[in-house]
Amino acid sequence: MTMEMLIEAVSQDSPFDLVLMDYMMPEQDGITTAKEIRNNPYLNKTPIIILTGYGADLEKQRAAEVSINAFLHKPISREVLLENIQMVLGSDLIQSKTNTIQQKKLSPELLVAHKILLVEDNEFNQILAREILENAGRQVETANNGREALELVDSTFDAILMDVQMPEIDGLLATILIRRCETHKNPKSREHQQLLVKLSPKVYSFLTMSK
Repeated sequence: MTMEMLIEAVSQDSPFDLVLMDYMMPEQDGITTAKEIRNNPYLNKTPIIILTGYGADLEKQRAAEVSINAFLHKPISREVLLENIQMVLGSDLIQSKTNTIQQKKLSPELLVAHKILLVEDNEFNQILAREILENAGRQVETANNGREALELVDSTFDAILMDVQMPEIDGLLATILIRRCETHKNPKSREHQQLLVKLSPKVYSFLTMSK
């Protein structure tokens, strides 16, 4: 699935800037996946960071053989992770991406969104996203899946940032149900509707840039 997503992004002229993955994964480990990425001529320049709870020399040697950009040990602090991401990507690329994002149009409501509901089932992604958003001056409340998000719809949020693939209730179904709840409360008006946005790196960069 990882390779398919990376290749699809390249085919759409929107390649990922970084692959951040765990070492221990089902089907095949992170280093094996990294080797496949390095062997693909369209992906072999993609920076790769692998997180591991193991410290064996064999894993370190395997990582070095496939040119992993960073091989980090868990548990890891947010500060250390963000520092390594910045080091791997480089300030020039980050500035280039920021300039590109400034030229793209996102919803103007998102620009002024202050109170945000972050719906993300992956704990690591949630921690990282919350760090980015709070550093941008946003007030963040979190939900672990669509069901928890539905329980919070009575709260007033300027925007809801929601992952798509989640357990119990996924992001697409949760969006439909949230809109139904809003319409039931006030069927004649759309002004009360909360802005719903699919999670993406572009969104995080946009919110960080606009603080």
